[in-house]
Amino acid sequence: MIATSIDGTATGANTLFDLLTVVANPDAYADKLKELQAATDANSKTIALVGKAEEIIAVREGLSAEKDAAQAANAKLLADAQAALDAANVQAAQIVAAAQSQADDIRKQSQAASRTAAARLKAAQDAQDAADAQKAEQDKRAADLDTALADAAQAKTAAEAAAADVEAVKADLLSKHKAFIESLA
Repeated sequence: MIATSIDGTATGANTLFDLLTVVANPDAYADKLKELQAATDANSKTIALVGKAEEIIAVREGLSAEKDAAQAANAKLLADAQAALDAANVQAAQIVAAAQSQADDIRKQSQAASRTAAARLKAAQDAQDAADAQKAEQDKRAADLDTALADAAQAKTAAEAAAADVEAVKADLLSKHKAFIESLA
């Protein structure tokens, strides 16, 4: 036997008495019918909610599947992005290595050109030093030559003076010799 009614109250002899009282009193019967209808409506709402809960569960399951698909797509996008980043890093490393190689080649060429220019500058400076030394030697020789020419000019002047003296002495001797010869005659 059932110990409680649908509304949770105890059942038994009192329940039968209560039922007879309700049926005998039309107002109480109408009130009880209203209560019963209200309880039925509440139960219908609960049952309707259970139906809606099934829809929510179905939507939730659909969302869960969509979430899983979105997570898989996101993971694929992340993997693709990582692969693209790795490829970009490899390409950037190759570009940097090529640029570094070019820079090294240019630096080597620049250093070689600098060494060549330094050697040429040294050779030019050595040639300039040699030319300066040769010019100094030539200037010294020219000064010595000028001194020798001046000495020669003085010697020439002295020789000319001596020659003039010799001519004077010769003329004097000749005139004295002539006078002596004339005096003898």
